[in-house]
Amino acid sequence: MGINKGQRFGRLTVLAEEGVKDAHSYFLCRCDCGKTLKVRDNKLTGGKQISCGCARADVVVRAAARFRTPPKRRSEIARMGSDALKKD
Repeated sequence: MGINKGQRFGRLTVLAEEGVKDAHSYFLCRCDCGKTLKVRDNKLTGGKQISCGCARADVVVRAAARFRTPPKRRSEIARMGSDALKKD
């Protein structure tokens, strides 16, 4: 399976082949966020590299938002924890 110009892998679009090093082809890719980077062929085809790193940052932000607790609820949780310590 060859990698062609314009082919997409996750958020990366292949712009050109950069050359071969250590029996691996390297490709110049542009991420959807605008950054360009060189990526090894097996990282693209194996799904190991799907962005310049911005995808990981997005996942972290979404996870943090999902686990945020409103301030009122945090105080209730803290009170429950202190009550549990008193029972010992």
